[in-house]
Amino acid sequence: MTRERRQWSKNKKLKIIQRVEVNGLQLTLRKYNLSQSLFHKWKRRFNEQGIIGLGAQ
Repeated sequence: MTRERRQWSKNKKLKIIQRVEVNGLQLTLRKYNLSQSLFHKWKRRFNEQGIIGLGAQ
């Protein structure tokens, strides 16, 4: 069984990062069906480059 790849906009990634700070990591990842490794990749890019870093996957 293959997983369908999803496209995440910069704004959606930022919203998810912000939600983790409010709702916690596990709850937010479950809500969006998102892996921890992908979230941490986004978070690292955001911390290093700001919103621009969230543009490329």
